[in-house]
Amino acid sequence: MESCCECCTKTVTRRTGIGLFLFAVAFLTIGMWLPSFLRHKIDATITDRVTLTQQSMDDYTDAYRVWQDSSQDDAVPYYYKVWVTNCTNPVEVIGGARPVLTEIGPFVYRLYTKRLNVSFDVDDYNRARVFFQKWEYYVYDTENSGPGLVDTETQITTLRMPFQSLVNTPMNQLYQSKPNKHDNFTHWNDYDRLFATRTLRYRVCAHARCTVHIDLHFESCP
Repeated sequence: MESCCECCTKTVTRRTGIGLFLFAVAFLTIGMWLPSFLRHKIDATITDRVTLTQQSMDDYTDAYRVWQDSSQDDAVPYYYKVWVTNCTNPVEVIGGARPVLTEIGPFVYRLYTKRLNVSFDVDDYNRARVFFQKWEYYVYDTENSGPGLVDTETQITTLRMPFQSLVNTPMNQLYQSKPNKHDNFTHWNDYDRLFATRTLRYRVCAHARCTVHIDLHFESCP
């Protein structure tokens, strides 16, 4: 009876030893193979998401797709936040009072970029280059902007800097000499000479002349 028990014990011990040995071998194998596998997957993912080549354009990879058109749902959004200073007592300022200034914002815009007529090339030093025409435009984001702020409705009163910069200058004298009252400042009242009350959209469009510019760009990488 004891011999049988001893035999069973030895068998269990032997099987346990074999199992531990196989586990150790498997663990070492996985430990040696897994880092290399993970590194390969990470490198492949980065290449697919970041690197832009002729092949990526032909395959229309995720990296190329979101780079070419940032309006894609999975593209990284870019936002611009604008705060402006508003004068709340312009009439009193004309009478000699100190201006009361408040900050209004943020007005939030999302920047969208489209790259058109994309082509890839290499220069004389065998460096990769990409040529494209870039179109950028901004869309007002009401949800992320300040409460009640609408860039086409919210009125902002600021100092009329262009007029102030012309006062007592030869350019001002030139404008004053124009016979058409719409071409000079003689018909302006004190308020118009000192202040301008406009919406932010009007100010942005007046500055940018409401035109869309498509420029030729190229980027190179070593």
